[in-house]
Amino acid sequence: MPPLPGNPGSSAGLNAFGNGFMWLRRNTPTRKAFVRGLSLATAGAAGGVATLMLSPSSARADAVATTPKVEVKKLTKAAKESSGPPTVVDLKGRRIIALGDVHGDLLQTLRALKLGGLIDESGSKWTGGNTVLVQVGDILDRGDHELAIMRLFKRLAKQAEKEGGAVYTMNGNHEIMNIEGDFRYVTPGALTSFAKLYASKHGDKPQLQTFQGATQARRELLKPGSDLAKQMAKQATVLQVGDTLFAHAGVLPEHVDFGLDKINERVSGWMEGKYAHPPNQVKDESGVVWNRTYGGGPMYGPNGACPRLNEVLKSLNAKRMVIGHTPQESGANAECLGKLWRIDVGQSRGIMGAKPQVIEIVGDNVKVL
Repeated sequence: MPPLPGNPGSSAGLNAFGNGFMWLRRNTPTRKAFVRGLSLATAGAAGGVATLMLSPSSARADAVATTPKVEVKKLTKAAKESSGPPTVVDLKGRRIIALGDVHGDLLQTLRALKLGGLIDESGSKWTGGNTVLVQVGDILDRGDHELAIMRLFKRLAKQAEKEGGAVYTMNGNHEIMNIEGDFRYVTPGALTSFAKLYASKHGDKPQLQTFQGATQARRELLKPGSDLAKQMAKQATVLQVGDTLFAHAGVLPEHVDFGLDKINERVSGWMEGKYAHPPNQVKDESGVVWNRTYGGGPMYGPNGACPRLNEVLKSLNAKRMVIGHTPQESGANAECLGKLWRIDVGQSRGIMGAKPQVIEIVGDNVKVL
């Protein structure tokens, strides 16, 4: 690995060090290699530290300038004891709105929620009545406003419940990565927001102004057993709402054999600090948050995705599955004769900045909004 551009100990701060951070992210093929490279890079700051500027990089200034400011200091109040995430939810004839990966982009998230008729113009009030909103994971990474989005969904969930509706945010691969301490895709602005949150809880300290300090603050706030991790432990990793199955990347027959309840319980327990690792059915390349089986590979034929999907749906008495994870350049779309819906449209400006879309499910009718 060539030396990182910029001196981590120089007063140029994150502008220089951030270039090296991005170089590592692009040029290390595995999580293990990235973490090792990052450790070597930050170790070089022993003679001085890189200043973490408390403003986003100029490349993202447009995003911040047009995004409402949201207080995040109350986000991590001590979590109540978790009763575990749901695996099956009775739809009771309600409408479903499904939203794909949002990746730290608050403005695009608000636009998507408005498409579904779920919030008012201010973005602060639930207007969806008894609608059930399911967001299929990947709130974290690639954007600056992760904490603001988490707090938004938390507030909307309370409002929706009062009207007979519900808001379910799920765990995607980026939630799993961050609890593991893998910060490959964290933006400088997101590091800063976590440093500020840490300071609000533990007091402001000079080291929080450094890249290493802000990274450590994020690690402390997201490690298994932390308040934020316990909050995320209440999120499902697989979820069936009525006859619609949701997962970030997709449920395979072997996941059903293992047990969807068990997947949720093990992920939740790991986030709460009860288990050392999430189950292989989640963290492996073929896991429910990682596999690309349904995202764009061969769909038909004996080795295609659709026969495997049919097996899953039959086992669970479901009619369709909705996934995110793999950005769809053509927008939200259906495969397998309408039994598979792919709704990651790459709306975050950390991905493609595509026009937001959601899907609406009413009975047997599914349409893109």
